[in-house]
Amino acid sequence: VNWDPVTRTALADDEVEMEEVHGHMWYLKYPLADGTGDVVVATTRPETMLGDTAVAINPIDPRAESLVGKTVRLPIVERLIPIVADDHVVIEDPESDDPKARYASGFLKVTPAHDTNDWEIGLRHDLPVINILGPDGTISDQHGWEDISATAEQFVGLTREDARTAIVEWFEQHDLLDEVRPYSHSVGHSYRSHASIEPWLSDQWYVNVTDDRLRGS
Repeated sequence: VNWDPVTRTALADDEVEMEEVHGHMWYLKYPLADGTGDVVVATTRPETMLGDTAVAINPIDPRAESLVGKTVRLPIVERLIPIVADDHVVIEDPESDDPKARYASGFLKVTPAHDTNDWEIGLRHDLPVINILGPDGTISDQHGWEDISATAEQFVGLTREDARTAIVEWFEQHDLLDEVRPYSHSVGHSYRSHASIEPWLSDQWYVNVTDDRLRGS
């Protein structure tokens, strides 16, 4: 759902206001589990990497043949996650008129619990869904995150903004931050609180109305 972490309520699509945000694209190194190198994912939301369950590459990318099927060791969490092939991934092209292609690395971190496109990729590849956020938007191990590592515990309780800063610093300290580039993109905000909305897992309840006086109204 579109979750407002300030008012702690779900929003309909037409209650989400899109705003242009001037931020950054971070390029994070994920080491291959076999020790043969790393892949570099590009993301505007480093804080959600705690919930990554795969890395995706476009099947027509020349690198896909040698990498699909391998695993990476997710930094901080130490979770082993697969490299999968998916058509949704934008192939990097520094000369493209499409800003997504210009800023792409060719590798997409897949976080099914916290991105609607990643959710669809997760369904196509039967990926685990790990929710690392609480209803107030802080990093939490109480809503589905069970494989938290000792290193990851330091981020629990941080706000999304503070976690982003701390995780980027951790990657930089461990020589896993490849690059940072200014980047502007459209982000959904709550019309109520004006906070950025969070794609968030929520139980939705459906009531079967059997009383004709209500059912027909």
